[in-house]
Amino acid sequence: MVTFLEQPHDAFAPLLATLNSPAFRHILATAITIGALALAYRFIYNDYHAFLALGPGGTPSTFRGYLRITYLRLYAHRDCLTPPPLTPDLLPSSGYLLRLPRRASPRPKVAGIAPQRQLDQRPLRRIHDALERALRDLADAHPCLLRIGTSAAEKYGFALFLNATAAVRRKGAAHLNETCRDTGEICHLHDM
Repeated sequence: MVTFLEQPHDAFAPLLATLNSPAFRHILATAITIGALALAYRFIYNDYHAFLALGPGGTPSTFRGYLRITYLRLYAHRDCLTPPPLTPDLLPSSGYLLRLPRRASPRPKVAGIAPQRQLDQRPLRRIHDALERALRDLADAHPCLLRIGTSAAEKYGFALFLNATAAVRRKGAAHLNETCRDTGEICHLHDM
């Protein structure tokens, strides 16, 4: 009895002819394309719903907003735990927060780029309220320089701004980032 491997090559000629035929190659290419499209659809579907799960933010929660964020991901700073290098013309060149104590606990998980959301380690309501109260007190103590309002970056929620008549419009504001320079927004709190 002749085994499969011992068969003469001529026995495979019809199979090889079928595999080399244009019709088979077309069917194979179609099957691969359909499989790739199904995988791409599944990825986009899951990624879009993960984007929606971040909640409202500076980018609209629409498919167009999702496409914008997907494009921006190509240029996003990947490691949110390490700051990007500062440009030489930014003053101070070393940053402002050099004397902060080291964090004892693990850093929170974050997702998204706009909106960017902290996924765990949420503050207690009393901490959130204390932050808002501190920002209000700061604005009240310096009404010529600071004001409170709705975040221009997030499109909702409490924010602290430089007053429109203050340093934002002055000649020396070139070192401020675009959001602060254009809207005067210094910081905002995310709703709980």
